[in-house]
Amino acid sequence: MIAGKFIPRKIDTPSWARDATEEVEGLSQDEYDTLQSKMDVLLKIVNDEVTEYLNDPDLVCYDDDGFPNISRMTGEYYIEDKLYYKYPEDSVVQISIMTHFLEEQWHENQNDFDYLGLEVHVRFSADWTITSVDVDSSSI
Repeated sequence: MIAGKFIPRKIDTPSWARDATEEVEGLSQDEYDTLQSKMDVLLKIVNDEVTEYLNDPDLVCYDDDGFPNISRMTGEYYIEDKLYYKYPEDSVVQISIMTHFLEEQWHENQNDFDYLGLEVHVRFSADWTITSVDVDSSSI
């Protein structure tokens, strides 16, 4: 944390983590290529959303009794999965990007540091305007 604000940092996938996956459902190659061309913007949105989430005192804890506990986290995260999906009934396209936040080492033989998963969903209308952004959390 810097000056009371939790600042997440994206890192490369750690060697102990499983390989990232990418799943595409219902998109044409052109739609997929369009999303790929927007990836820098999408990754900035992901970072902004997880930063906002992890700085919301109603969503995180600062003591030993709650989850997610900010004091247990390193601030580093990596992207594990991407799901590209097109809703056929209304042509909405969604990309879901799963982030894994790491925890501080808490025992000598620890070899997995995943602590918190935050999945960011970005939806686009047919003209590629972003219509919504949501974050789901999970323990991992």
